[in-house]
Amino acid sequence: MRPSIEARYGVAALLFLQLATSVAGVVLLGRMSPAVQNILEENVYSTQAVEEMLAELAMTPSASPATEAYKASLQRARGNITEAQEVGIVDALDASAAQGLEGGPKRQEAVRLLQDLGAVNRASMRRADERAQRLGLAGAWAMALLGFGSFLVSWVLYRRLESRLLAPVLEVAEVLAAVRAGDTFRRCTPLGRAGQRGALAADLNWLLDRKLSAEPSQSDAVVLRECLLTLADGLDDRLVVVGDATGQLLALNRRALDEASEPGSWTELGRRLAAGDRVEGWSVERSRGGAWVGLSLPDSSELDRSGDLG
Repeated sequence: MRPSIEARYGVAALLFLQLATSVAGVVLLGRMSPAVQNILEENVYSTQAVEEMLAELAMTPSASPATEAYKASLQRARGNITEAQEVGIVDALDASAAQGLEGGPKRQEAVRLLQDLGAVNRASMRRADERAQRLGLAGAWAMALLGFGSFLVSWVLYRRLESRLLAPVLEVAEVLAAVRAGDTFRRCTPLGRAGQRGALAADLNWLLDRKLSAEPSQSDAVVLRECLLTLADGLDDRLVVVGDATGQLLALNRRALDEASEPGSWTELGRRLAAGDRVEGWSVERSRGGAWVGLSLPDSSELDRSGDLG
C-alpha cells in the first residue's frame, strides 16, 4: 500500500476513534443522569413522605386521629410506589389511617409499617446506586479501550510513516548532501524495499549514475589532452597550436615549442587566429564550441622561427 493511502486511512481511523470516544462519553452521561434522577423520583420522595408521617405521629397526641398532613403525606407515598412490597404497606397504612390512630397499639403498628416502607425504599436506592456504579464503570472501561485503540492506531501510523515516508526522505537528503560535498559514489540502498520507497531510491540512483556518465571526469580530460598532443607531435613537418575562442593557447605540439624563442611568443598568433584573421602560411579548423586548431602549411617559408609573423 502506498504511503499516501496509508496516511489517509490512518488519519480516518484516528478521527473515527475520536468521534466514537466523544459519542461514548455523551451516551454514558446521558444514561447516568436518568439513573440518578430515578433515585430521586422513585425513592427519595417516598422516604421524605415516611419522615413527614413519622413526624406527624410524634407531634400529635396518642388519642388524636390521623391529621390532614399525615393523610397528604400518605397519598404522596401511594403516588410514588415503585416496588411491589410498597403496595401492601401503603394499603395497610391507608386502612389504619381510615380506622383512626387513637390508642398506642394502632400508632405502634403505623410506626412499624412506616419503618418497613422506609427500609424498602432504602434497599431500592442501594440497588439503583449499584446499577449506576456498574454503568459508570462500564462506560469508563469503554472510553479507556477507545483511548487505548486511538493510542495504538497513532503509534502504528507514526511507525509506518516514519519507515515508509520520513526515512526515505532523510536518506535522499543525506545522499544529495554527500554528492554535493564531492562524494560522487554515494547512493541510496533500495535493496529489499518495496513500493514507492524502493522506487524513489532506484530513481535517484539512476539520476546520479546518468549525471556521472554524462560529465567526463578530470582524468578523462587529461587522457584526451594527452591523445591530442600525441597526434600533434606526430606531425613533425608542421606547427600545431590549439586555442579557445578568446585567443588563449591551450596546447602546442613539440615542434611549435621548439620553434618558440621565448614563452608567450605565440600569443599574437593565437589572438589573430581566434579572431578569424587570415594569416599567411596557416590553416585553421574550428569546433562548434569555439575552440580551434591552427596548422602551418608544409611549404610555408614566411614563418619566423621565433613565432613572429612579421
